[in-house]
Amino acid sequence: MAEEQAGTEEWDTLCQDWLPGTGYCSAGGLCSAEDGVIYAAASNSHKGWAVLYRDDHEQDELGEDGNPIGKVTINEGSTIKKAMEEGSAPNGVWIGGVKYKVVRPEKNVEYNGIMYDTVMCARPKGGAHLIKTPKGTIIVAVYDEEKEQSAGNSRTCALAFAHHLNFLGC
Repeated sequence: MAEEQAGTEEWDTLCQDWLPGTGYCSAGGLCSAEDGVIYAAASNSHKGWAVLYRDDHEQDELGEDGNPIGKVTINEGSTIKKAMEEGSAPNGVWIGGVKYKVVRPEKNVEYNGIMYDTVMCARPKGGAHLIKTPKGTIIVAVYDEEKEQSAGNSRTCALAFAHHLNFLGC
């Protein structure tokens, strides 16, 4: 168990250095393409896990008119996985209890000679990038426009991290 915790802390530190530590992202983490569940998290508020992960929870499901029509159970990992695999997520991509809308899925984005799959997600005054490495690691990079972070800079930061992870074999 201590080895697992040490490993998690090392991944958390790596996320901190490459994502929020740059100032271009407010939070960032890693998950597996197999299940979309976050296994490493970091944020500028030092509450990376609280910002990026929430246990399964119920949310109102909205009809076409925007009014609630019932409840839906949200499993955040499955929303990340679905967005990455299919380029869409009808109930949104959920990260840390916050709903994001898929706005731009792209397959085979070239960065420094390596191809990555990416999904850009938006929320009011911010968004997130999901970047999948060829080995199946998904980077989650969250940006906050109220902190003067932009979609472009956070995406570049996330792609650079993906490139680094690719060379680590992840």
